[in-house]
Amino acid sequence: MTNKEFFQRALWLDREIAGCINEEARLKEIQHGNERIAPLLKKLRAETEELIRRKEEVREVIDALPKRNEQMVMRCRYLLGMKWEDIAAELDVDPKTARRWHNLALQHAKIPQKK
Repeated sequence: MTNKEFFQRALWLDREIAGCINEEARLKEIQHGNERIAPLLKKLRAETEELIRRKEEVREVIDALPKRNEQMVMRCRYLLGMKWEDIAAELDVDPKTARRWHNLALQHAKIPQKK
């Protein structure tokens, strides 16, 4: 997996986590002693934990970037899901500068290798 692919997958983590949490809440509402729902709840909790672990991993990679501006642009883009224009405004830079910092961050990022 490339560095860019690693971060692009991170964009969906919040949605996936929220989906698991919402599904778990709905299942709890209808559970009422139904034994068949308990294994589903257990599976959902495990899936949620794995997604949260992946989110923590993304944060660790961003925190390890060498420059603060690279960290900020990556947080805005991949943890907050901001658009380029909004990132540039937030960081008070030209959009081209934000993209340049992003490209540098992709080069500097050390993503964990799967075993």
